[in-house]
Amino acid sequence: MVDTLLHSTSIPFAIVTGTAAVVVAFLSWEALRQSLIGRLVALLPLAMALATGYHVAALVGRPASVLLEAIQSVTYTVIVLLVFSLVLTHRRIRREATGR
Repeated sequence: MVDTLLHSTSIPFAIVTGTAAVVVAFLSWEALRQSLIGRLVALLPLAMALATGYHVAALVGRPASVLLEAIQSVTYTVIVLLVFSLVLTHRRIRREATGR
């Protein structure tokens, strides 16, 4: 991989912004813990941390690394679970609002 200035500065930027996003997600979870979407917000930092780790590993590591493929697989699985849980929660809220 060609080492350029943009590549070298993007790695710390990805780590810092990813870490900040995870911290904000944890703080949001603290505020929303007792609500219906509290458990979904609890999954958000995990998905964000995995996505940040994947992108840093993709920038640093080899493109066809087994570790990189594993991180990508776990990240996508967590994101699918998060979206599925959001859909179920939305349906539950709608059902309770209509009284069915």
